[in-house]
Amino acid sequence: MNGLITYSATNFRDNLFEIMNQVYYGNKQVLVTKNNKPMVKLVKPVVEAKTKKKSILDFAGVMDDETYKIMKDVIKKSRKLPARATPVDW
Repeated sequence: MNGLITYSATNFRDNLFEIMNQVYYGNKQVLVTKNNKPMVKLVKPVVEAKTKKKSILDFAGVMDDETYKIMKDVIKKSRKLPARATPVDW
């Protein structure tokens, strides 16, 4: 970190976006005071690593052979049904 910069509340209000950029891009810490008393400290947020979205390939091999055969049979039968078929038609 490159130290702590102090701004009065009025100066902070008047230069809000510039100060936010200093904190975020300049890795600065900012202390906002009112009547010479510390009120707020701004620091860059700690961003947690994003979790990787799972691909269908991440689940390969999860289904056992028996379940796979049942699912394959159901899909095969469903493709042969009329468009508005109900489970009773199976």
